[in-house]
Amino acid sequence: MQIKIAGVDYINSPLSIREKFAFTSTSATEFLTKIKHSTEECILIFTCNRTELIVISETDPIELLKKERGNAKFFTYEGEEAIEHIYNVAAGICSQVPLEDQILGQVKDALNLSQALKCCGPTLSKLFQSAISAGKEIRSEIKKGNNDTSISVAKIAFEKALKEQTTLTGKKCLIIGSGATGMLCAQLFLEAGSDVKMTIRRHRKDGATSSSMISTISYDEKNKYAIQADIIIGATSSPHFVLTEEDFKESDKKVTILDLAVPRDISTKIATYKNVTLYDMDSLGCQPIKSEFMEEIEKILHHHKTKFYEWEEIKECVPMIEEICDYAERELINTIGYKNEEEKEILEEAARNMMNKLLFSIKNNEEINTAKTCYQVMAKAAKI
Repeated sequence: MQIKIAGVDYINSPLSIREKFAFTSTSATEFLTKIKHSTEECILIFTCNRTELIVISETDPIELLKKERGNAKFFTYEGEEAIEHIYNVAAGICSQVPLEDQILGQVKDALNLSQALKCCGPTLSKLFQSAISAGKEIRSEIKKGNNDTSISVAKIAFEKALKEQTTLTGKKCLIIGSGATGMLCAQLFLEAGSDVKMTIRRHRKDGATSSSMISTISYDEKNKYAIQADIIIGATSSPHFVLTEEDFKESDKKVTILDLAVPRDISTKIATYKNVTLYDMDSLGCQPIKSEFMEEIEKILHHHKTKFYEWEEIKECVPMIEEICDYAERELINTIGYKNEEEKEILEEAARNMMNKLLFSIKNNEEINTAKTCYQVMAKAAKI
């Protein structure tokens, strides 16, 4: 059974559609729990710019997403294309902000959630672990040759605000949301000399805390500070607007608003106000990956994909290897005999170690198809 993927992202779906398919950790848990019995394995990746369901199943992942959130122009991948896509996502090649750091953590979170819910089996676990390792290696290599070591939505937003405001020193910056993106934004604007105020939850699941230099306010105070702000950043996971036209009044001051949330945090009606410039995830604008990095990226991806395919090929042989090892255990015990359970366990372990050494030597020294044929013949003989 092949790996199948269906989803929406910033390439094939506008923000208004992606908002419909946005998941929180809670809603993702509910969705995966609901579909786990109709799939062999399943993982859901959900970020600001993509939602995609990866399954090993007879069921079409499009139908599962449609039933949960409605119709859309879904992208789809199957088989080797699906495997290629997962590696590209983890590498950051598919990101709206190319090579962004956060996507790697989001892919890892998707794997962890699926494993915790027992939705993920050996194939998708191995694929995601391999893709995450490739992503880590890529970022390590890219940063060796790139002085700008921070690649994130927060950094793009920071640069956009700097361009709009000319200077950030002394500017009043309100950040609504204290998740990973909000924290990154707060640190960047603080280092640039801005007066940063950030709404913060009473507690975070990951236990992270903001810098003592960042002034935190309660969520209920945000409207008071929004009126005073030169820069406003929306970075929550709220399903509705956290700043509406009623919350924010027109003024003669130039205001830059950066809505980094999906669904959006800031009412688009605010963009009609005088002296307000509003950016969302589809209007931030990002630079493509530099050509000098692509060759190295492709080399790293090829290495990790090759290793995964080797594992996938030998995975088919595991049941045969088990049969051969069981046979070796039985024959050795029947031939030598044993006095007690401890001696029996020692003989079983010796037989299995010997056969594993022989069988994996065949795999390492012969073509995979030749190795498979050997295993098939030996497993058949073991049953006679």
